[in-house]
Amino acid sequence: MDEREKLEHDLKAKEKELRKISAMMGKLEKREREKDEKIRRLQKERNALESLYIKVRKELELSNRSRKRVAEENAGLSQWYAGVIAYLVSEFVGGSLSLRDAYAWLERYEYKISENTTKDVWEVTTREVKDNEHESGGPAAEDAGAG
Repeated sequence: MDEREKLEHDLKAKEKELRKISAMMGKLEKREREKDEKIRRLQKERNALESLYIKVRKELELSNRSRKRVAEENAGLSQWYAGVIAYLVSEFVGGSLSLRDAYAWLERYEYKISENTTKDVWEVTTREVKDNEHESGGPAAEDAGAG
């Protein structure tokens, strides 16, 4: 081979190598674009999930505060009603009340308690119930509203 043929052969080899490198670079660029797109998509998903997490966390905090407030109110009401029951038992039942008698009374009667603010008293309306008729706020409450 003379010098010219050798150079042509080297040139063809270099062109072939250049085509290979160019193809590899194209594939590499495509993979980089795909990775960049995947990163952007994952960042969007992460941002959406963070927003959702923050929203749920705020709702949970609000729910916990509400639950705590309701529990405190219920505890206060329970304590107040326990005090009223203690007063009623000590003043009107002589200091002791049979729970068996109280439960039996609850089974036999429907009742409605209403507050009369002009007299500063509670008024109780009761009605004896028949079998399978017992409902809180049932006919005793209706009778009280009609009378």
